[in-house]
Amino acid sequence: MPRTRHRADTPTASQAIEDAPPCCVLDVAVLDPLHAFVCLEGKRALACTNKEVGAFMQACLCQKFLYVDYWQDISHANARFIVDRLMPKVWNLTLCAKDEELSPAMHLAALRSEPRITLRRNGKTLGATAAYFLGYALASSNCVVRLTTGKTKSLSALRESDSVHITWEEMPEECDSLVLLPAMAANAARRVDLSDTPNYRPNLSLRSLMVHDPEMRPLAARIRQMAWLRELDLSDNACPDVARFLFDPNGRFEAPKGCAFPALTKLNFADTVISCGGAARLAHAIRYNQMPKLRELLLVRVALGDVGLEALAKQLRKLVDLRRLDLSRNGQIRKRLHVLVDPANLPLPSLEWLNLNGLWQVTPHSWDMLARAVKAGGFPRLQSVATSTASARTPLRLALSVLIANRDWDAHEARCARGGHRASPTVMGDNDTEGSDESQLYDHDDDEGVDPQY
Repeated sequence: MPRTRHRADTPTASQAIEDAPPCCVLDVAVLDPLHAFVCLEGKRALACTNKEVGAFMQACLCQKFLYVDYWQDISHANARFIVDRLMPKVWNLTLCAKDEELSPAMHLAALRSEPRITLRRNGKTLGATAAYFLGYALASSNCVVRLTTGKTKSLSALRESDSVHITWEEMPEECDSLVLLPAMAANAARRVDLSDTPNYRPNLSLRSLMVHDPEMRPLAARIRQMAWLRELDLSDNACPDVARFLFDPNGRFEAPKGCAFPALTKLNFADTVISCGGAARLAHAIRYNQMPKLRELLLVRVALGDVGLEALAKQLRKLVDLRRLDLSRNGQIRKRLHVLVDPANLPLPSLEWLNLNGLWQVTPHSWDMLARAVKAGGFPRLQSVATSTASARTPLRLALSVLIANRDWDAHEARCARGGHRASPTVMGDNDTEGSDESQLYDHDDDEGVDPQY
């Protein structure tokens, strides 16, 4: 309560507020019975108010037992606060997660020094709240974790290996992924360090590290400073806002200053669900010439959708060196494929390989428009189109035949001078195993079906 001047008569509430000194401080006595009900983020905020409250909240936070709740306390900032601030100060810090059965009181420092831990014992599984904070505490350790499936994973290998491949099927329970993901995020930070100065490695791959948005945000800020990058692989991650972090960090679609990636030739977002918002940020970057030398753009299973495809298609012609475009497995694309072949968005002068597998909901009329655009020369250097729609293969094959015949006729003397040989046009389907060199660049497994969500 604010302190007021002494008055002989009992003041009203409004009079007490009017008579309060201008620089009143929060009374610590008010917080004493209430601090147990304040969430961890609230305690951190109160510790920054003034000296009296800050000292009181610091004493509360530095106690042996720290109680956390799933709905109030799970956040990247809280986890980093516990690992970076509290654990060095409180050597016996014990985390008590609400409704935890397997390990209701976890001595974090002791668990960090354990060589092996298990996430399931006697029919009990570690809860999500405890697993979340335990994962951050163990991220820098050499512990071996036994998952709920019985398989073991070494955290040091996940943190230091250059080739990490782990699937969600190996982590059926929520606690499995929550314990392993912080170590994989540390691996991503390590790779960014290796690509940063003074090493200047031209290729950066964060593939299959399942990095989430809170961990990706600071990494993306560093990646934006790497003007020497040639290949950037962000496939199979769990960060839908990665395109915003890379190309529009302020979230305002502002015109950027300078060129962010002047040397980038390959960008891979496969299996990272950037959705329509991410596609709009990508289109924004292409519009302002942020990747002038881009040759390969891989957007496999990113939940592109009609809106995202329309935003992207209007800017693709500015990528004059684009040779490979992969839009496969985006089942949300339904009625807007024709935007890709709109005369206002063509030609794509350097495109040689186009993958449209798994677009199950595209109408036959859109496929016919694509075939007409190919025959008319909208893709003058196109050599291969991949589609899983049977009715689209014949018209596309015929259109490619006409295109390549015209191109061979017009450039006959140049090809003879180079001694080259032009392969027959290829329109691949699900079960094709032979064809031009381009057909060997990816697997055709669409006969298994495509999740309509992706």
